[in-house]
Amino acid sequence: MDKCDGHAIFSPDMPKDVNTSDVIAVTLPAQDQFPSDKQYLYHRNMVGLMPTWDHLVKNKIADNYDWLVNVEFDHMLMPQKLRNSIAEYMKILESGKASEKENVNGSMMLMFGNAFLFNDKMFRQMREEWPTLGQVAPASETAKGCPMFLKGKMEWPEHCSQDIAYPSMVTMMQKEVPAYGDPGCGHKPDRFPLACYELASSYVAESGLDQVELTMQMSAVQTMPNEEAAKTAYQGSKLEKFAKALYDSKDAPLVHHFNDALARKLARELMDP
Repeated sequence: MDKCDGHAIFSPDMPKDVNTSDVIAVTLPAQDQFPSDKQYLYHRNMVGLMPTWDHLVKNKIADNYDWLVNVEFDHMLMPQKLRNSIAEYMKILESGKASEKENVNGSMMLMFGNAFLFNDKMFRQMREEWPTLGQVAPASETAKGCPMFLKGKMEWPEHCSQDIAYPSMVTMMQKEVPAYGDPGCGHKPDRFPLACYELASSYVAESGLDQVELTMQMSAVQTMPNEEAAKTAYQGSKLEKFAKALYDSKDAPLVHHFNDALARKLARELMDP
């Protein structure tokens, strides 16, 4: 995170015995589960994200950035690869249809799996529309804390996941915001490179690699010039049929469900120097 131009961690509770200078406390509406419950905010991420956006639009901590990126704690983000991916998406759009070329200069959201990127123009538009856009369901309703712009849509009222909410939100804004990419991690969108590498995919389990071993293999493919080189490198090994899946991780700026602390430390050393 320190390699980003800026970052902030939002939490309903201030952590103890750690540096809290980059942690911002937000108040979440009461839910049916306690924070200690494993099901707390399960598929209800927007209950926590709406107060976070409320803080952002009412303060100036995010005003001087070209892009805001919403990631989760089980994402590993590699900032330089993120910058490269944004540039690649813009290059593809600039060579696309007339409407895409025009959209490059306006409000835009990118979907890098279940991580979402909002450009500065979209952020300003969100601020202008926040009196309506920022409304959440009251405590008396099942959807308590979920954004009202989801009412009657998928998941309502039990859930309000960000990968459902954000693609819906852009269509509900007064001037619809174009969104490019795919809201599902591990899915390669048409024309665009894979932006989010999914560790919960079936091949990972089938390969038998734990996350430390997987990190070593993801590091190895960084130096391979193309997919054919990866296939050659793994030929005759137990990972031969996973060569393409491993190579797909090469340029992805985000890795999802990365929850092994030792593996994450190793990945920082090997893949994000």
